[in-house]
Amino acid sequence: MSAKDCIWVSVDKKVPTHGDDILIYHEGEIVTGRYWPEISKFLSSDVKAKHGGEVTHWMQMPKPPQELIL
Repeated sequence: MSAKDCIWVSVDKKVPTHGDDILIYHEGEIVTGRYWPEISKFLSSDVKAKHGGEVTHWMQMPKPPQELIL
């Protein structure tokens, strides 16, 4: 994934593939989660995203660093 692939996607334009870990923009916060098409919902470890509020954008997870730079 290149830097150009790290873009926020509007949920009005496209939803992610089922089961992919993603970043979710939810009520001014960025949380990790997944999209579940069976119920048409974004779910995350953040209780607010599970139980209400509107997800407006999502992004694929970036790749981890290749090496640790100190």
